[in-house]
Amino acid sequence: MLHRAIAIATALVGLPLLLAQDLVAVVDLLSAVVSMAVIALYISYGLPILARLKVRFRGMRDEVGPWNLGRFSTLNSLVAVAWISFIMVVFVLPPNLAAGKGMAILVAGLAVLWFGYVGRHFRGPKVHFFDREDS
Repeated sequence: MLHRAIAIATALVGLPLLLAQDLVAVVDLLSAVVSMAVIALYISYGLPILARLKVRFRGMRDEVGPWNLGRFSTLNSLVAVAWISFIMVVFVLPPNLAAGKGMAILVAGLAVLWFGYVGRHFRGPKVHFFDREDS
């Protein structure tokens, strides 16, 4: 299955680059693809940070790991979310307007897919409860 995913991703990125007629179009397309990839990575890093902030601000129990920033953890999380919000705007400014349009189309398509079908049929992962030994 992994090989199929790599082939599909290569085709989706490579074919438009090969079909482009001039170098300017290739550079613009590649810039948009890279900007969209970076925006998606920032979003994927930011969602867990945002989820933890939500838990903290609601006053729910928050279990920390063996290494943490202590009282500076919340401040660091707020700065990280602010930076991610800022950098997402920067990456869609000119000359990367195509990246902004592409991300908007992608997010709209995923929202339609989620609210139209997946949200009703996805039951979430199976949770297995077991006794855990704390060492």
